[in-house]
Amino acid sequence: MASYLSLDIEISVMKKTYTYLFGLSVLAITACATSKNNHEVVEVEQPAQMEEGVATNTNEDVTDQNDSVTVTQVAADDSLFAFISRGACYGTCPTYTLSIYDDGTVLLNGIRFVKPEGKHRSSISKDEMKKFIAKAKEIEYFSLNDVYDAHITDIPGTKTSIVIDGKRKEVYRRFGYPQRILKFEELFDNLLTTLDWQAVTED
Repeated sequence: MASYLSLDIEISVMKKTYTYLFGLSVLAITACATSKNNHEVVEVEQPAQMEEGVATNTNEDVTDQNDSVTVTQVAADDSLFAFISRGACYGTCPTYTLSIYDDGTVLLNGIRFVKPEGKHRSSISKDEMKKFIAKAKEIEYFSLNDVYDAHITDIPGTKTSIVIDGKRKEVYRRFGYPQRILKFEELFDNLLTTLDWQAVTED
């Protein structure tokens, strides 16, 4: 009888021991899982910053604006009155340079996608030249920034200049420019189709 009682006590102790060890195992597994979840790294996309009302990526400069307004005094031997240079693009953008001088002489270099192509010469009257001055004053050309540009591709750049009262103003624009400057550039474009061009032969 005593041996049976001793056996029951041993079995009861063993059950309690196994139950205790099982409980410890469950706690250890749960703790590991919790620790892993607490140390998991989650990558979160950084929001774009707002810069002057425009959402931009902080890793690149979107615009390259030059807020300076430069006007230069023209030298006595500088006879260039007005000028335009239209840059190329990946498409069929008209590319040419056109220079107007104080005596009315106009020199054209048609580079591509423009007629006439090549180097040509013509002339305009003083009244025509006054239209350039009037348009420049109308759009307040001399108050425009020197540069309107951005870090983007396939947008042709255009450079213009004019001399008024012995002072020259130049503007390079490609992106983010005031639309009124296009009215000034149209005066140059119109000369392509309205003037009588004579080819310039190379000596």
